[in-house]
Amino acid sequence: ITEDMVAALPDVERALGNVASGVFSQFSEAQQRICERLIQELVVLDEDFEEPLRRRRDERQLMGVLSVLFGDRQDVEHVIETLVGEGLVRRFGEGREHQLEVAHEALLRHWGHMSRLVTGAEVKERLHLIKQVGREANEWTRNGENPDFLVLKGDRLGRALACAEGGWLEEGDLRRYVESCRAHEDEQKRSARRGKLRWRAAAGALLVALVCIFFLSL
Repeated sequence: ITEDMVAALPDVERALGNVASGVFSQFSEAQQRICERLIQELVVLDEDFEEPLRRRRDERQLMGVLSVLFGDRQDVEHVIETLVGEGLVRRFGEGREHQLEVAHEALLRHWGHMSRLVTGAEVKERLHLIKQVGREANEWTRNGENPDFLVLKGDRLGRALACAEGGWLEEGDLRRYVESCRAHEDEQKRSARRGKLRWRAAAGALLVALVCIFFLSL
């Protein structure tokens, strides 16, 4: 490998981004929205929650999510097959076990439109949350789904539920974990309300008893 070859590498990466931009421009508007969502589904943040990295996903699962969100399975199939055919997305596995992955992480940096899409503050916040929820869900399942490991609550739970509603938590046990956290928090709230009612009832009974004692002592 010569210095000239090394110096040329960034141009190769930019060329990859140009190819991707050209393919994207050929899609219809509806197909472009599908493509944007697909690429976001194939991204995870690095350990510093800054740089986008490739994330391998089950193709059937992605097909299901995208078809529900966009309502046109043929368009979804067309986008996936085009990206695979152009070498922008790679397909792994056999038969019904196919998985998809962005062909190279350079694509996430040099495909201008997608780079902006996957590095925006809102997207980073969502990817950060998804990564955290994934770790917590794994911990929960590793510990026999012990309720003590249902740690998602409050504002984080609300944001996770919004992600689930948007179809972002379909991988593994993420959605089930989030739903279990919601049920757990709801039960804790109901238990707290019952405790308050019991306390009020006991306080009321004590007050009545004290009043009775007062009048009997007269």
